[in-house]
Amino acid sequence: MCFFMFYNNVDDARQVGGFWLVVAGLSFVLLVIPGVWAIVRQRRVSRPTIVTADEDGLRWTRFGLPKSGVLLRWSDIRSFATLRTGMARISKQKFDFTQHIFVVDGGDFTLAWYVKYGSPDAELQASDSLTHLIFVRTGLPLRELAQT
Repeated sequence: MCFFMFYNNVDDARQVGGFWLVVAGLSFVLLVIPGVWAIVRQRRVSRPTIVTADEDGLRWTRFGLPKSGVLLRWSDIRSFATLRTGMARISKQKFDFTQHIFVVDGGDFTLAWYVKYGSPDAELQASDSLTHLIFVRTGLPLRELAQT
């Protein structure tokens, strides 16, 4: 069996070469470009979101992009809830939740964050401060949602 192709003239070889060039180009477009796009998008999404609070409400940027600022006004916040998820053994006889998820519903925008068991004290303090500030500014209680 022969793996080489012999062509009778140069034009046939050029046509076949052009075909493989088109196949390589389509492969690049269909495989490489979406892969690069997925990596870039993941890097944007995985950036930490910085939330700031002022007299108007809560501000943050979506996907870490500076021009995509969001303002969630204090008056627009409809509900504030937390959900504890996961279980872990803390000691021989004590179990505790491994993660607390907080959700601020503002109708058009929703802010959510989580704190894991064993998070650094700075993260726990920031979450507690934001939770307290939302309660003070809106008067909404932090509702505990139960897992079913």
